[in-house]
Amino acid sequence: MLFRSAKMIPSPGSLLVIRIDHIGDVVMATSVLAPLRKAFPEARIDLMVPSWAQCLLSDEASISGLKVFDAPWFRRERRGLWYGIRGFLDMVRIIKRGEYDAVVDLRGDARHILASFLAGVKYRISYGITGLGFLLTHEVPYDENAHEIDKNAALLGPLGIRCEEAQVGLVPSKKSELEAENIRKKEGIDRPYAVLHMFSGRKEKNWTPEGFAGVIDYLQTQKKLLPVIVGSKEDSVYIKGVARKTPQKVIDLSGKVNLNVLGPLMKNAEIFIGLDSAPAHIAAVSGVQTIILFSGVNDPARWAPRGENVMVIYPGEGKSLDTIAPEEVIREIG
Repeated sequence: MLFRSAKMIPSPGSLLVIRIDHIGDVVMATSVLAPLRKAFPEARIDLMVPSWAQCLLSDEASISGLKVFDAPWFRRERRGLWYGIRGFLDMVRIIKRGEYDAVVDLRGDARHILASFLAGVKYRISYGITGLGFLLTHEVPYDENAHEIDKNAALLGPLGIRCEEAQVGLVPSKKSELEAENIRKKEGIDRPYAVLHMFSGRKEKNWTPEGFAGVIDYLQTQKKLLPVIVGSKEDSVYIKGVARKTPQKVIDLSGKVNLNVLGPLMKNAEIFIGLDSAPAHIAAVSGVQTIILFSGVNDPARWAPRGENVMVIYPGEGKSLDTIAPEEVIREIG
């Protein structure tokens, strides 16, 4: 692979990896951490993530520390130009204080590239796909059709690292496992269960309430599994609407489970069924049988989690999940 600079970067004493956008992207970013630590066992390797990711990654053994930054440009609410400028300057200060030898921005975002440049980082690695690629010391060619994990791995090339089979790595802490156990006891999850995630932040990724209700009926009556539904607090109204369409008992954990607890909760389940969203990535890492309903707005060849127990149901490019019948999902459950 050719870079804009042909020179490999000498072994860095300190390095920052930036991934500050969305949950699924942050989860997939963990795929570069173990290869970096293996290549540079003595280096200080920090990971910049949004504040919501702290609980998910605080026990990550491959990194030295987390640098928390909530980028204004990835917030759903808009607060004006000055708010964005002030946030950008905060990012520059965080990077500058770290005195990093190298920065790897996994997104290829012009704002992150500029912040690294203004912070005086000697080696700056990323994709120049949104502009300012000329400010990078090592601009890596961008393969639009590659899986996102492979795109992340390619950015390690200028550091002399080759990882042909990079994998997401999320190891839950003992504390998280204990929290999951306490939730199971408190909520009465006292028999084999299935975990479902039924609502995505993008409505075009969602399946029909009737579809999920049909799957819940099958899980209860045929598989004898207790349906356990996870989601944000805001999802509870949608979840209650689905629950009203089935006579079966469901456990609604919306707003009750932090990201760090999802992994151990999934690990002890019989199966996970959900949408193209962060819980699906966490389920795939946990090793549980995972069925993901992938709408046509994203290409599963690029975005689907990897794993031996992962099955993707995909209606085709541009097509809605409304075309998927409950029977198609039930066949994959077995």
